Amino acid sequence: KEKNYINAINSSGRSLLSIINDILDLSKIEAGKMDINLEPVNIKNIFNELEKVFSLKIQEKSIKMLIDIDTALPDYLVLDETRLRQIMFNLIGNSVKFTQNGLIVVSIQKMSESQNGKTLEFKISISDTGIGMTKDFLNHLFEPFKQFEDNDCKKFQGTGLGLSITKRLAEMMNGDITVESELGKGTTFEILFQNIAFQDNCIESHKNDIIDIKNISFTNSTILVVDDIKMNRIVAKEYLRLSGIEIAEAEDGEKAVSYAKQYKPDAILMDIRMPNMDGYEATKLIKTNPDIKHIPVIALTASVLEDDILLLKKAPFDDILTKPIKHSKLLEVLSRHLSFKQNIKHDNSIPDIKLNSSPESPKKIDNNVTLEHKSSELISCLEKNFLTKWQEVVQRQYVPDIEKFILEIKALAEEYHSFLLADFSDKLALDMDLFDIENLKKSLMHFPDLINKLKG
Repeated sequence: KEKNYINAINSSGRSLLSIINDILDLSKIEAGKMDINLEPVNIKNIFNELEKVFSLKIQEKSIKMLIDIDTALPDYLVLDETRLRQIMFNLIGNSVKFTQNGLIVVSIQKMSESQNGKTLEFKISISDTGIGMTKDFLNHLFEPFKQFEDNDCKKFQGTGLGLSITKRLAEMMNGDITVESELGKGTTFEILFQNIAFQDNCIESHKNDIIDIKNISFTNSTILVVDDIKMNRIVAKEYLRLSGIEIAEAEDGEKAVSYAKQYKPDAILMDIRMPNMDGYEATKLIKTNPDIKHIPVIALTASVLEDDILLLKKAPFDDILTKPIKHSKLLEVLSRHLSFKQNIKHDNSIPDIKLNSSPESPKKIDNNVTLEHKSSELISCLEKNFLTKWQEVVQRQYVPDIEKFILEIKALAEEYHSFLLADFSDKLALDMDLFDIENLKKSLMHFPDLINKLKG
């Protein structure tokens, strides 16, 4: 009974948080305070990531999703990446929600190019074979708090603000959104983006400087992780450990300053809100001390409010990292302040473990170890070490245990180069980031199926 109460509280809190976030976004747009940050965006990467995000939810239903990207599109389009993701997450999310069987097709098509060759028009369309909508409802579709009900009067979960926000965000990036729908047959959303700048290669002059973030290591580096919440330090430590970094810890700003004076770490990850001494005061003391002012201090913040980010930029931090921490983003930030080594990928490196690996024709990999051996080694590790952990996590439903389980699965995925495990851990991490407890529990239940898939 108590667990049911907690689940109800979580569900209600999550719904309320979603409504508040949507209202804040809509209020910012209406007040003219929503900034659009234009930068070169790799469209292909965004849609590949979106496909992974929705993959498990799609597998739960009898539907398929196809993504078709026009090969004539340039490599980079100048857009606001965050807002484009928000738009696509809303539209694709709706298609997944309202489609019980059939197909979702996402296509990105180049329409035309300006005479001077500097801008273009392109169209994104999302079509589904879902429940569709009535013509009467279509006239009110983009109004705030409008939600559709199906023939059984079953109201689908949501705030009723997503499409209103989507329309306005699209317009802020020179996009015009239209919709066609037929009740019982499906819906098609189209966004035509006009006068969009582009480039075939992002920062051509630095093309040779591009590094593989996931394939670098920091040798002989020590980083001080400062956070009053132990679980946050564990998350950072697990990520850093994978890149060969020595880690020290401090629970508040006062201890951080003391450690920095005594041991002089190569960099500091500094939380902002802490007891005794906060991150602002600690960083100020470090940057005014001639012996340690050279140490890069990277602010860790859970805030996404523009005023808070602006305040951090004015403070003497060397960089800013937003929570929840993403492994690739953490490495990217550190690579700007620490010396690192690019690990060379050899042709005989361990290939990705995929479902279609053929046991009849084993491929040789490092040290003459066969793909089947590596795959069986992974399966054995999962069955002997991780099934018990998984059972405990499912039974206890204790957030720190779940976070630790996700990190361990992610580390195993990287060690064995397994796309399946990586996708699974990414989906769990996304549910955790969104505090989507219901989907997190559903995603966790797929773990035994995952092992069976690896077995082939």
